[in-house]
This record gives sequence, C-alpha cells and structure tokens, in this order.
Amino acid sequence: LPAETRTRTTTYRSLAAFNDPTTLAKALEEFQLPTKGWKPDGLGYIAASPYIEFGSRGTSMPNNLAYYVLGGTATRAHTVQLVLNVNNPAEVTDALAKLAQMTQVLLEKVGLPLTNDLSAEIEAGRPSEFWCQNAKVSFSKQQTKIDTFSVSIRDAASVEEEAKSAEASKPLVERCVDLIVRDLRYSRTEL
Repeated sequence: LPAETRTRTTTYRSLAAFNDPTTLAKALEEFQLPTKGWKPDGLGYIAASPYIEFGSRGTSMPNNLAYYVLGGTATRAHTVQLVLNVNNPAEVTDALAKLAQMTQVLLEKVGLPLTNDLSAEIEAGRPSEFWCQNAKVSFSKQQTKIDTFSVSIRDAASVEEEAKSAEASKPLVERCVDLIVRDLRYSRTEL
C-alpha cells in the first residue's frame, strides 16, 4: 500500500454511512448476508448475519463468512466487519478471494473508494492496517485450530474518541498502579 495510506496525519470527518446503522445492517442482504437488524446487546448495539457456508466440506465444515455492524448507541455505528473462518485449508485461496470481493462491496456501501491494493493484501493473506479517507481499515488473521480472517472498517470519529478516552485515563491508571505497588507490595514489573 502507498505510504500515505498507512499512517493518518490529518483529522477526518465522520463517514455519513455510520450515522445510519439500520441501513448498514441491510448493506449486504443481496449477498446472502442479512442481519436480524440493529439491536442492543448489553454492551452497545449490534447487527449480525448468520455465517454463510461456501466451498466443499473436506474433512470438516465448509468455510464460512459473516457480517457485523457494531456501535455504542442506537443512532450510530462505529465498525463494520467481515469475518471469514477457513475450515477447509485446501480452499484458502478461494476463501480469501471471496473475502476480498465482499470487502470491495462493503467499502462501496460505506462510501469509500475501491482499492486493488487492499484486495491484493487480503488475497495474499497479509494482515495490514491503513487509513482511507474517514475510516481505519484493518485486515487481520487469527490462527487457532482454524484460520480466521477479518476485515474491519472503523469510523474515524470512533477511533479518535477511543484514543482521547485512553489518553484521558492514563493518569487514573498510573494512580491505580501506584496504589497497588504501595499497598499490595507488587513491583511495577509484576504488573
């Protein structure tokens, strides 16, 4: 990816699509990824599709893909995410190609430009993270018994709020560490 897309040096406005989580929840219905709507989940709000299976079963389950919309309030989403479980390693190339294709559709639905660079990173299975206009786009891999790949598109306003909150909490965290060290006699390296 070009260097200028890897690091964010400017404050961006929020993406308009994230102000309409109900529409985001329906964004991939035509691709067999319908959600059950934008609903509270106890920690915030979520819309989640069931996993759609594709490919052959092999010796276990077929590969599968799901779509999520996440947010903290009823009126605003902060993240859209695609999650791919590769249950059949012999078909990882096809599975990553499907994830790249769905990512391009999702980028279009949230109003971001389509990028061949991101598709190439996904198809190669190379985790990456970059800023694209008003969003942080991340492609990651988690390896357990199966490979799980995810693409997350986070609204810039949410990323900035999270960073500000973390920065504001640093003095409180340091004070808590000081108390633990003093009162419970732990060393800072043990924490």
